[in-house]
Amino acid sequence: IARLQIWSTLCGQIRMVNAGHGEYNSIMDTNQKIPWQRFAVEGLAIVASILLAFSIDAWWGNWQEHNAEQVVLENLLEDLREKQVLLDKMNRYSQAIVESIETLLRVGKGIQEKPGNEMIDQLIGDTWWESNETQWVSAPMNLLVAGGNLSLISNQRLVQELASLQVAIDHVRNLYLKDQNFYQEIM
Repeated sequence: IARLQIWSTLCGQIRMVNAGHGEYNSIMDTNQKIPWQRFAVEGLAIVASILLAFSIDAWWGNWQEHNAEQVVLENLLEDLREKQVLLDKMNRYSQAIVESIETLLRVGKGIQEKPGNEMIDQLIGDTWWESNETQWVSAPMNLLVAGGNLSLISNQRLVQELASLQVAIDHVRNLYLKDQNFYQEIM
């Protein structure tokens, strides 16, 4: 569009009708001055507007990338907080299982006085639990790591830590899957 404007301006200058003669002046006519200063200003304005458009486009792209990164990190943080609560709960539960087993072993060895039958049943029941490996599935983590979207995160150290965390989560999931299989075989 800008080139067309310059071209039409030049053509308009070439075809200017000489007042009273009806003849076309050529661009080489010495009686007519070419408005070089106006052409330079218009050309500079066109170049400046194109550069401004490129700058705005680059800024918008950077803003969208930053916004996408923030959304991903916020979702991941929320998911990791939920996993931390779950892990704390599972650790307390695992500790209770260990305590029940230790009590049963002490009773079996005669080190501790035998509790009543109801207490024995409760201690034995406390040692059996069904784990669920799907509780460790992390949609935000899977989207990042397995989905190949780690490039959304600009901090390279965080990318490495998240990749390592995914490996650790997969390990925990496999342990829970083994527990679940063991439980199903026994029951």
